[in-house]
Amino acid sequence: MFRVLIPSRKLVPGCGGFMGGIARIQAYSTKKDKSEEIFKTKIQQREKEAQQKLPEWTKRDEAIRNRYGEWNPTHRLSRQQIQDIRNIKDKMPHMKTIELANHFKISPEAIRRILKSTWVPSDSEEERIRLRGEKRKDESLVHKKEMMNDIELARKRLTYGKSVTMGGINVPRSGGRKGKNLRNTFSTDGKVNFDSNNSHGYYNRKGKTKAFKRKPYVENVGDIID
Repeated sequence: MFRVLIPSRKLVPGCGGFMGGIARIQAYSTKKDKSEEIFKTKIQQREKEAQQKLPEWTKRDEAIRNRYGEWNPTHRLSRQQIQDIRNIKDKMPHMKTIELANHFKISPEAIRRILKSTWVPSDSEEERIRLRGEKRKDESLVHKKEMMNDIELARKRLTYGKSVTMGGINVPRSGGRKGKNLRNTFSTDGKVNFDSNNSHGYYNRKGKTKAFKRKPYVENVGDIID
């Protein structure tokens, strides 16, 4: 960057004279500094030398990462789906990895690992895997059934104003609320039906007069004066 000082003259209105001054002009060079270019060149050269000194397995992993992306599986595939991927690749070897990944909605790295793997389970291992899958399925069904029973029991107890016990926690009823005060609050599927236009029916009980006991008639001073 450099500066240039140039004398300037302005016409003064009214008197016909001139007013002197100095105008400053700043200019910036568009060329890069040579030292900066030399520094960047040295950095690139050192990075290239360090890349060449890496072992072969590191270079191979880096190339696979650049081509297929990071190993980040989104969901697990069943063994039948894994076998289907291998069968498709055997029957259609021209099919690319990215096409299989888009079809099964997984990462290309997962497809590459499935096709590279040569492990085949034996008969005993397949039987053990099958039994384990059936056991997990039965446990899941039992858990869902118990959860639905707890929800149904809680709905009934809340409807009739009784305490609720869920997961070992006892929740007592609040204020002795009766079942008639909670009518139509719970539907058959256990969901809460709340009507904002008729919410006073469960809380304030508007529109109902307070019951009071009639007192016996007693003569007052006005009756005696008359």
